[in-house]
Amino acid sequence: EQALAFDGASDGAQAGLVEVSRRLDARKRLEEERAAADRAARAERERREQAATLRRKAEEALLEGRERFARGELPPEVRERYLASMEALRQALFLVPDDEPAVVELRRVAREFSSVLIEQGDPELALFMLRVGGAD
Repeated sequence: EQALAFDGASDGAQAGLVEVSRRLDARKRLEEERAAADRAARAERERREQAATLRRKAEEALLEGRERFARGELPPEVRERYLASMEALRQALFLVPDDEPAVVELRRVAREFSSVLIEQGDPELALFMLRVGGAD
């Protein structure tokens, strides 16, 4: 009869209800923390995948820039591809600042682009590109 119509008179029953409530709250917090950690991990994976895609895009632009330079195309067309490569790498680093392959590749592209600019007669821009690429 007491269990069916709990009136709070039993200290043991009341303590039991408080304990159940506390445990349910703790379980709910733990589940929420796990869900938040899962979301954060998923977001990090997605950023790293996007950065990898951008590194591939940068490599494609670099190769195209090299080909254009080798064919003797006009400087603006060559520069556009090198700049596209550097921009893709900068975007990758924005997404994942500790992406060491992107850092190394950005410096490499900046050095190569700087050499191209010097050959095209633009040493001032070459120095600037080294700075932008972190290769100075």
